Amino acid sequence: MADSVTYILWENHLYDRRHFDEPSRRRGVYVHKASVLADENDLDWNSVPEEYVGYLRSWEAFKAACVDRIMAVERRVWDDQNMIAGTLDRVLLLKGRQTLVLAALQT
Repeated sequence: MADSVTYILWENHLYDRRHFDEPSRRRGVYVHKASVLADENDLDWNSVPEEYVGYLRSWEAFKAACVDRIMAVERRVWDDQNMIAGTLDRVLLLKGRQTLVLAALQT
């Protein structure tokens, strides 16, 4: 079985979990899931807690200004040779570009 990118970063001391507390973890999980629903045009904005609306509105503003097309949402990827796997938050085609961009959403 392949290790996740997060696990490899943590094991190599490149990811410090001390900076993450339970409220920030909950916020990140909620906003991440809600952004997936928004990108799939399935988000009920009335259900979004007020403290998270700004994060989602910022993502929507970025997409309107910069994104031509969302090519993939939550795409699982792996490399059998290097035994590494992970999930790409988004694969984007930016406006005016012919290059795909891998985006990691952060809160």
